[in-house]
Amino acid sequence: MRRVDEKPPCEACRVIWKDKGEDPPCETCMPPLMPENEDVIKVYLAARSQVIPGIAGIIDINYLAVKMLMDLYEIKNQKQCFEGVIDLFKYFHEEAKLAQDMK
Repeated sequence: MRRVDEKPPCEACRVIWKDKGEDPPCETCMPPLMPENEDVIKVYLAARSQVIPGIAGIIDINYLAVKMLMDLYEIKNQKQCFEGVIDLFKYFHEEAKLAQDMK
């Protein structure tokens, strides 16, 4: 359960702002991206639609797609990048579930 003073997840925030008839302030919401996370974001954005579907919904991101993109982008520290991509996917996947529950 989230505390009242915690920031809502992105998908829930978008729903709230849509209900207000306004665009969410995404550009100013999060702090600037740290350089060590640039590769993670680049790979995540390219791979986020490459998922493994199941009967009850999305099971996970396709790890082979993540590996292929890391090779394509010539990522040096692939272990760190892979772990970051997986963490981001799980985070946003949970946010999407929360936003769906709010509807």
